[in-house]
Amino acid sequence: MSSPKAIEKRIFEDLLGMASCYVLDCSNSTVADSFRYAVIKETGKYLPKQVVDLMKAEGYPRFSIHYHTQLWQSQDARNPANGYGTLVAGKAWHWYERWVDVVREHCRDNEEKYS
Repeated sequence: MSSPKAIEKRIFEDLLGMASCYVLDCSNSTVADSFRYAVIKETGKYLPKQVVDLMKAEGYPRFSIHYHTQLWQSQDARNPANGYGTLVAGKAWHWYERWVDVVREHCRDNEEKYS
C-alpha cells in the first residue's frame, strides 16, 4: 500500500486528537493495522514572533506581527477546536506547525503584499 495522502493523515490526527502531533507514515494495508503501525512525531511549538521570523526568513520581509495577529483573528486560530496552538503555563500562546503551514500558505497567496 502506498503512503497515506495528506487528507488521510489529517483524518487520523483529528480522530486521535493529535493537535500537537502528526502522522508521519502508515505502512500497512488495513485501517486497523495503520493505527497500530502509525509513526507519530510531536510538532514544534512557536511563539508569535518566531512564526513571523520564519516567514521573513522564507522571503516575506514585510510580514509582521501586526499581519500575523490579523490573520489568526480572522481564522479564529486560537480556538482550541482548530488545533493550531495551545496556551502554555496559562500565559503564552504557542503555535503548532499546522498553524505555521497556514501562515506560509497565506504568505504565498499574498506574495506581492509581503515580499
